[in-house]
Order: sequence, then structure tokens, then C-alpha cells
Amino acid sequence: TTEPKERVVQPIPKVVKEQKLKQREQQHQEKLIPLIEKYRQEQRDCEGKYQGMNCYNTLYIGRLAYEVTERKLLREMEAFGPVRDIKLVTDKDGKSKGYGFVEYENEEDMKRAYRAADGMRIEGREIVADVERG
Repeated sequence: TTEPKERVVQPIPKVVKEQKLKQREQQHQEKLIPLIEKYRQEQRDCEGKYQGMNCYNTLYIGRLAYEVTERKLLREMEAFGPVRDIKLVTDKDGKSKGYGFVEYENEEDMKRAYRAADGMRIEGREIVADVERG
């Protein structure tokens, strides 16, 4: 009599699918590692600067009266520390959109302004102060 052939057990489709999924996930993670490292390096190199402004020292000011000019805003915000730059956002015609950004020389001044300016009144309107979110 002849010996029966050795039985070869093939994996079931569910197991094959799980293995392929794990392999694909691993390949995806390996592709991401250099990209993530490059992004982190860029973040370290830029030190929070974007288009000439430092996001760690910048304060968002909202709900401004449309009559408020950069000069008026500067006069009010200078009370918290030296201001490096002010940008009042305007439309195509040059009219204020009611919000702007104030960049301070130091992060401590920005934090002080954040705490004190939120709810402050400028030109009869209560303003909102928040950290710049990029």
C-alpha cells in the first residue's frame, strides 16, 4: 500500500486577509517615519515663525468695531508690553473685517495681554482675545 500524501493546511481567508492588512499597515508606517521626522525638523527649525510672524507671541483679537484702526489697536495693546507687529484684517476695499493679530516681542507679554484683554472694551465693543492658532 502506498502512503497517503501529506496533508497541507492552507490558512483560511480570514487569516490571509488579516495578514495582508497587517503587512500593509506596517509598510504604511515605514513610509510615514521619514515624513514625520522631516515635519518635526521643520517645526524645530522655524521656531514658530510663519510669514514673518511668530505664532507663539501672537494674539488674535476679534469682535473689533469696524472703526478701529491699527493705530487705535496698537495704543490699547501696547499697555501689556512692546508690540512687534499688528495686522488688522481688511477686505478688498480696505474696510476692516473686525479682527486682527497682535505680535508681541515676548511670549510673557502676549500671555499677559491674553488674560487681561479678553472682554476689554475698545470703541464701545467688548473684544475677544485668544492665542493665534495658525
